[in-house]
Amino acid sequence: MATKVSAKVKSWIEYLKAHWNKPKEGEDVSIKEFTAIGLGGMGVNGIGYLGTVISFNVASYLIGPIFGLAVDDIYIVGMIGSIMGLLFNPLHMLVTDNLGELPKKTSNILHIVSAILCALSIGMWFVPDTVGEKFVIGLFKILSTFIIANIASVYFRIILMKKFSKKYGKYKPWLLFGGIPTAILLSVITFFPYQIMSYAQKLVLSNLIFALLGIFMFNYTGSVSSLSYVVSTSAKERTKIISITSIVNGLLRSIYGILFPIVAVWTGGMLSITTYRVFIPVFCAISLVLSFFAIIPQERVVQSKEHRPKVEFKRGIKEVLRNKYLWIGNISGILYTLNAVAVPVLSWMFVYTIKMEWAMGVAIAVTGLSSTPANLMTPFLVRKFGLRKTYVGCRFIQVLMFGVLAIGVWQSSLVLYMIGAFISSIFSTPANALNKTYTSITWDYQQYISGERLDGFMGIFTYLSTPLGLAMGYILPFFLTRAGLTTDWDILFDLSISKTIFLIHIAVAAASVLLSAIPYIFYDLDVAGHEKIIEELRQRAEQETGSESGSESLELETSLDIESEEELSSNVESITGIESEDKLSSSAENITDIESEDKLSSSAENITDIESEDKLSSNAENITGIESEDKLSSNAENITGIESEDKLSSNAENITDSELEDEFLSNPESITDSELEGELLSKVENTTGGKLEDEGPRSSSIEAPDEMVVEEQLLETESKLVSK
Repeated sequence: MATKVSAKVKSWIEYLKAHWNKPKEGEDVSIKEFTAIGLGGMGVNGIGYLGTVISFNVASYLIGPIFGLAVDDIYIVGMIGSIMGLLFNPLHMLVTDNLGELPKKTSNILHIVSAILCALSIGMWFVPDTVGEKFVIGLFKILSTFIIANIASVYFRIILMKKFSKKYGKYKPWLLFGGIPTAILLSVITFFPYQIMSYAQKLVLSNLIFALLGIFMFNYTGSVSSLSYVVSTSAKERTKIISITSIVNGLLRSIYGILFPIVAVWTGGMLSITTYRVFIPVFCAISLVLSFFAIIPQERVVQSKEHRPKVEFKRGIKEVLRNKYLWIGNISGILYTLNAVAVPVLSWMFVYTIKMEWAMGVAIAVTGLSSTPANLMTPFLVRKFGLRKTYVGCRFIQVLMFGVLAIGVWQSSLVLYMIGAFISSIFSTPANALNKTYTSITWDYQQYISGERLDGFMGIFTYLSTPLGLAMGYILPFFLTRAGLTTDWDILFDLSISKTIFLIHIAVAAASVLLSAIPYIFYDLDVAGHEKIIEELRQRAEQETGSESGSESLELETSLDIESEEELSSNVESITGIESEDKLSSSAENITDIESEDKLSSSAENITDIESEDKLSSNAENITGIESEDKLSSNAENITGIESEDKLSSNAENITDSELEDEFLSNPESITDSELEGELLSKVENTTGGKLEDEGPRSSSIEAPDEMVVEEQLLETESKLVSK
């Protein structure tokens, strides 16, 4: 037994060494990258968890019970922020998908409009708080805050994309530069001096800090998921990466969930500001260090390295709107908006129902343990049932478990509630992982139908999701306020009221999850279909790479040919069948029946009477001077003493001395001037010196052209050159 274990451990170590830097055959991601995604994601998600603890919403202890902000005001401020985001969203789309390179005209307009808006925002700050207070107190200051924050967000994105996207990709720059400001702002919020402020000041200034936090945090925390979408080109490997790394990614979040309520006892509990001032900065620092591992993995987008996106706004919008899978995913996402409103109920039961805050972390950790086996079984479920059946089935089971949660609340049974939460988590975890897999497949499909990675322009769906999301977001406050919950959170200690509040959260969450599963019934792109898409994208990338290389070569040859023609037109004195030795040596620009050494070795666009078999194009018909049968194609045109670039292949540079020398030594009669024969033989000795590899059989005989034909062709060439 011990021997088997030892052999198994040894094989694991060998496998680890073999694939630490080199991926397993058939996969894209090495163990090193796999590990980095897990560790980096753990740090980023740790910061993300701390952001949810003190977020600007009604479920936050900090904003509601501690700062004392009203539920309606929190909702209205959030609505204003969403509308402002819609106004600036087109700029974010353009910047993201063009990698920060905005057209000059667009850039100039942005600078002018931004300056005007900043000036207006400064003026708004001096408007009294009472103006517009029927809507929300401090309205103009709140508007000013969102305008300035959105302008800053656009410019930060431009700098990040322009300077770092070509080196790191679209998502790693956020992981590299978004973590530090996020951690700092999360810590600063906890030291907000709310005790000495009026209600209007608390609302306005807390919103200011959260608006600044929004510049960095959402792109920062979302980039880990986006990175997992592009780290591999295989849908199966992505599913494995997403599901398994999720175990590690959620580890720090789970630890914080356990520790926070326990250590909060030392600092006054979850409703004490001291708890947040002590532990938020510490946890942020730990998370930040781990988050930098996330910059190790590569982004593997199936696209030519030479590709430079130039996407106009109208085209980008049009392309994403015809992606049916984006419609499915976004409709589902809108309906799923309220899925998490039941999450706080478990912790609220410990705080308000049984008053055992210290045990809250343990209970949350126990229910969270289900995510580990759930993530491990996700690849198996996909192989067994496929993507769609697994996703939809898990969502329906999750809905059934909300019924168990409701019974637990009604019976005030924590045990029953935790059982329902545990089973719900088991089946929600694979569905959440597959949701990310579906997103990555949809991104690839978008590139397949449009030729561009329009990740940014997919944000156009926010114009649909935001108003609908706002409407749905008001559902919960609507029921809560009518159940008696406004600014006095202490009423939750009254069980007759708290049960109703908790059941409202559970019912809204259950409806949200159920409705969100329905659109995916129509998602018919499976793993096999995705593999075909990836293969097609690879072929396109290879063709684009070859086309780019050919374009660069053609550009160089064209440039050289123009230069050669200018030299010819200025230096040609006489073009005949005989060129003197002096002109060959003093005016190498004149290319006659015999090509000079310099033109053969440097540009080789013009090949004269002597032509290598392998370097002639398939369109040559009559080659003056020396001609081989095999050098001719069936559709030839006349190539005279000076051959144009279009008639020659672009690789004519490699004409070697030994091959030319053999041809001329065996057929000296084909040269119209005996003096030139000696000159040519001396020139041939100074060419490239390499042996040209034969590309086909040679003709055993070389025919000399008719002298009259040569003379007529030379006269014709002379007249063309003089006219140029």
